[in-house]
Amino acid sequence: MLTECKFIYILSTYVKRRTASALRQTAMNPLQLLKWLINAITSYNGKQFGKHEAIARVLKTRFNFA
Repeated sequence: MLTECKFIYILSTYVKRRTASALRQTAMNPLQLLKWLINAITSYNGKQFGKHEAIARVLKTRFNFA
C-alpha cells in the first residue's frame, strides 16, 4: 500500500512476491501516473526495497528510509 500524505491519496496494489524486482514492477505503474506530484518516497528498511534507486531514477525523486 502506498500512502500520500499531503493530498491523502492511497494507492493499493497486490505484490505477488516479496522481492525487490516484483515490488519495483508493481509500484511503478500507479506511481508513474502521479509522477508530477511525487516529491519524495519514504519506506521502511526491507529487502523488497533493494531496487529503490531504479524507482527514484525513473520518477526523478528522492527515496528515503524511515
